[in-house]
Amino acid sequence: MKVQLTLIFLLFIFAACRTEQKTCHLNGILKNAPDTTTLFLADWESRKLFDSIKIVNGQIDYEFNLNHPKKFYLHNRRNQYPFRDRKFIWLEPSEVSINGDFEFFKNLEVNGSRSQTEFENYNLLVDNATKKINELKEQIHFKSEEEKKKDTTKIELLQTNLSDSIVAFMLKYPNSFVTLNTLHDECYLALRHLKKSQINEVYENLTKELKKSNKGIEIKKYIDLPEPPRVGDLAPEIVQTTPNGETVKLSDYRGKYVLVDFWASWCGPCRGSHKWLRRIYKKYNPKGFEILSVSSDTDKNRWSNTIKEDSILWTNISDLKGWENEAFLLYDVKYIPQNFLINPDGEIIKWNINSEKGAEYELGKIFEPGKKPIVSERRNHVSQERSAAKFPISVELTSFDGKQFNTSNFSNDNQMIFIDFWYLGCSPCMQFFDAVRDNNEKWEFMTNCKIIAIACQERDNKIIEVVESNNWPLEVYFDPDYKLFEALCRLHDKNDMQFSFPTFFVFDEKWQLLNKLNGAKRKLKSGVKPGPNKNITANDFVVDLEAYYAMFREWEERK
Repeated sequence: MKVQLTLIFLLFIFAACRTEQKTCHLNGILKNAPDTTTLFLADWESRKLFDSIKIVNGQIDYEFNLNHPKKFYLHNRRNQYPFRDRKFIWLEPSEVSINGDFEFFKNLEVNGSRSQTEFENYNLLVDNATKKINELKEQIHFKSEEEKKKDTTKIELLQTNLSDSIVAFMLKYPNSFVTLNTLHDECYLALRHLKKSQINEVYENLTKELKKSNKGIEIKKYIDLPEPPRVGDLAPEIVQTTPNGETVKLSDYRGKYVLVDFWASWCGPCRGSHKWLRRIYKKYNPKGFEILSVSSDTDKNRWSNTIKEDSILWTNISDLKGWENEAFLLYDVKYIPQNFLINPDGEIIKWNINSEKGAEYELGKIFEPGKKPIVSERRNHVSQERSAAKFPISVELTSFDGKQFNTSNFSNDNQMIFIDFWYLGCSPCMQFFDAVRDNNEKWEFMTNCKIIAIACQERDNKIIEVVESNNWPLEVYFDPDYKLFEALCRLHDKNDMQFSFPTFFVFDEKWQLLNKLNGAKRKLKSGVKPGPNKNITANDFVVDLEAYYAMFREWEERK
């Protein structure tokens, strides 16, 4: 009897130990896998490799300790294309099977993880609603004013329904780590679907355990933050210390124009910008311009040494809390470099000046009003060799006035050239044209570039009317058979026939092909910030001309 009791007690202890030590066991079969290969499991939160998994004859058999559901990133050794080589998966302490084609990771089936099922259902909900919203937005540009009003109402209703559906989904799973992570993303990522009141509603419904987690605490901290500032708002106060321990306030700069620059010592682009910021500071500081840099560093010595290495001339402050820096949270800074230009009254007048040319343009309007920007001497005086160069391809197109035109007669007027392939149903194409028209003086100053727009469709009255009514500053030709596009693709790379609207081919003044760009570059509208009560939608984005200016600056430096 004693022996039996002892065995029962030992079994009880063993079971208790097994309960404490939770494990996740992965199994499954990958078709078309090499005889021996390795998969890599990365922790999504830390972005670090968690472990490697040996796969023999396509079979998965791997066990590891896991106390609660967690998001991972599973990929093969290639890790090049999302559909072929990688997949986000939620694993939890249970038996989890992963089955499918080794050559198609996106379609791998994951069973045994309730968190993965929740994650996939949430993505399906968002993707389906977003697809309908985007379809309406693509078409709205070509509707009558009355139809636009109706479609705008439909879009707003779909967006409201989506946010309500997301809230309902999260309320259904108050003890879910997927809910916790998704709610945290709504707080701290740029693209958001929920207002702060909705985030608070979901947060209040979370279990006590999730509220006490690190992410739960960060969500509460976000809820308690004031709305982030926008252009036209008073800049929130910043009070932090220099490397020498001196306390500095943003309000100390009242009466001057000040650029509040967010950066970090480990950020390469930030440190690269210090070169042109020094030149701008030296030029405009005597006229009343200041820079106040705020760092997201955590290591004081590294921060201080970088200031010396980069010869930073202006004041630097930090609270050494990393991304939890109080100023970063107040200004909703989620990426760097990023800056805000503030006027003498403490109002934000410009967000994100990210180049020397851009700074010259903005500060020139303030400190040198009436002085027209001058294009550099190198651009104004080009050699006769460049003037004599001709476009390298001969293709027959239809001109805007309906005549036959040979591309060998393209003129570049000693400018760089954007050859832009587009069509009338392409909203991003027309947004790009609108942006250049609305900022034509700055476009010419920053790029010295002419746009030749090749419409990939037949010439008809509708497209003529659209081009004329919008007053776009470009030359328009028609190439319905894609003859010029195919020739330019061969010139760029005979194996590259990738095509999306818009597609740009960029030439220098000698008609040398510099690059091919697929798609338009976009950013949030100036003054629009992802606030707690602001649903960010496609309508809040505009063409990012600053990104194009940066490319032109890079090409110019190469020459």
